[in-house]
Amino acid sequence: MCGQEFFERYEDWPRDCSIEGTLIVSDSVASLLANRFHVLDSRVGQFPARSRAATILGADAEALTLQKGLESRFAQVDRIASADEIGLLPANTVLLWCESRELAEIPEAERTAIGAIARDHLREGGMFCAVGLVAEGIGQWTTKKSDGGWEPEPSGLNLFPDGWIVFHEEGGAAREATVVPPELAQRCVAVSLERGSALVLSGRRVCLRGSGSATFSLAASGHLPAKTHRLHERTGDVSTAASSALLDWTQWRREAIERTLEPFPPEYAAAPRLANGTLVIVGGGGMPRGLMRQFVDFAGAMEAELVYVPCLESEDAGGEARMLDEWKAMGVQRCTMLHTKDRSRANEDAAFLEPLRSATGIWFGGGRQWNFADSYYGTAAHRLMKEVLQRGGVIGGSSAGASIQADYLARATPIGNTKIIAPGYERGGLGFLRGVAIDQHFSERNRQQDLRTLVQTYPQLIGIGIDETTALIVREATAEVVGEGQVYVYSADRQTQAFQEEIYSDGAKVNLSKRGQPSE
Repeated sequence: MCGQEFFERYEDWPRDCSIEGTLIVSDSVASLLANRFHVLDSRVGQFPARSRAATILGADAEALTLQKGLESRFAQVDRIASADEIGLLPANTVLLWCESRELAEIPEAERTAIGAIARDHLREGGMFCAVGLVAEGIGQWTTKKSDGGWEPEPSGLNLFPDGWIVFHEEGGAAREATVVPPELAQRCVAVSLERGSALVLSGRRVCLRGSGSATFSLAASGHLPAKTHRLHERTGDVSTAASSALLDWTQWRREAIERTLEPFPPEYAAAPRLANGTLVIVGGGGMPRGLMRQFVDFAGAMEAELVYVPCLESEDAGGEARMLDEWKAMGVQRCTMLHTKDRSRANEDAAFLEPLRSATGIWFGGGRQWNFADSYYGTAAHRLMKEVLQRGGVIGGSSAGASIQADYLARATPIGNTKIIAPGYERGGLGFLRGVAIDQHFSERNRQQDLRTLVQTYPQLIGIGIDETTALIVREATAEVVGEGQVYVYSADRQTQAFQEEIYSDGAKVNLSKRGQPSE
C-alpha cells in the first residue's frame, strides 16, 4: 500500500540555505587590489561613489597596505587592531579582515569574536572580506599539516558553510584540495582557489574574480562518483552567467550530503497510488476552464479550509494575495497563505503550522521548484501537508507546483532550468505521488527528450509531462486528463530495455500502476 508515509528527514539538510550579505575570500592584499575593486563593487556598487566606508581589522603591514589601497575608493577607511574596537557597522560598510597568520595561530577567543562580528554583519546584508592566509579558515574545515601531507579538520568559522577552502599557486598542486577524503563526504565541499583570485559568495551563488580559477570537489561514495568542477571569472550579468562562471553553493552542499544517504531514487520505486485524497497537477500557463472551482469542491466547497503556498526566492510574499482573493470570490471563508524561507520556522513555529492542521486543501504556486524543497522538505510542515491527503483532502499546484508533487524533483537546478536532472535536488520533491517525475510547460518548451532521458536514466520511475492549460486529476492509481493540451507518460522496462511513450488528451484516463497503459 502506498499511502502518505513520512520518511523524509529534516536533519539531513541545511537549515541555512543562503547567507544574507556578501562574503569574499582572497589570498592576499595584492590579489584583492589587482582585481581593481570589481570584487568590492559586486554588491555595494548600489551606493553612490565615495559614499561608502571600509573598516579594516588588522595590525600588520599588509593591513596598512590595504588601507592605503582603499583610500582612493572609499569616502572613509578605518583601520583597527582589535575586534573589541568594532561597534555596530552600517550595512554599506565593507568589513575586511586582513591577517597573515593562519586561523590556528590566532587565539580561540579572538577568532570566535571576529567570527561573531562577521556573522552579524552578513546577517544585516553587509559585505565581509577575509584577506590572507586566515581566509582558509572561513569555511567549516581548515587545513592542517600531518605526516601524510595536508588534511582538513572541522575548526573553521563556517561563514562559508560546509566549505573547505585552500589556496594554490597557478598550475601548482601544493595544498590543492582536488580530492575530498571520503570521511568528510557528509557536508564538505572542497574549494581550491588559485592565488590571484577572489571568491565571492552572495546569497547562495558563487562567482570568481581575477584571472585564475577555483576547483570545487566532492568525495566519492558507495553509489556516487567523485566530482570536480572548475569555475572561471564571470563577465556580464550574474543572472545570465554560464555554469563555468557561476554555481549554486546550496546545490553543492546538498550534493555532498547525498553522498552519505541511501541511493535515490531507490532501485525499486514505490507505485504511484494514493491511499486517500486527490491531486490536481497543472502544467502551467493558465488553468483549464472550471478547474479551480473543481479544486475548491474537492476541498469541501463552502466548508473548505484552504492554504496557498507561493513559490518565491525571497521572504517577501506581499504581492501573492491574488489566490486568496479568487477563493474568497468563490465563497470560501477560510483561506490562508503560508510562506517562509526559514526551515526552522517550517519545522518548529506552532503558529505558522496551525493552518495546515485543519486544512482540507493546499495549492502550490508557480516559480522555481527548488524553493519548495529548500523551505519544506522533511519539516513538520511537510508532514502536515501529507496528512491533508491522508484525511481525504486535496493538493494542487501549477508549474513548479506540479513538479513538487512528485518524490523525484525534475528540473530543479537553481541556476537555469534547462537541465532536468539536478544533482543535489533530485531528492527534493514533496512525494505526494510516489514513483514519478513530473515536468511542465511540456510541449511548449519541447521538453520531450529531456523526460525521455530521465526515464532512461532511472527506469524505475514514470515520467509525466504536462502541457500548459492542461491538468491531471489523480485519485488512487487513476489520473484523468483535463484541458486543452496533452499529457505524456513515459516508462521503461529494465529487463527488456523497452521504452514506452503514451500521449493522452482531454477526458482520457491513465492507470499509473500499469506504467502508462490506458485504463480500461
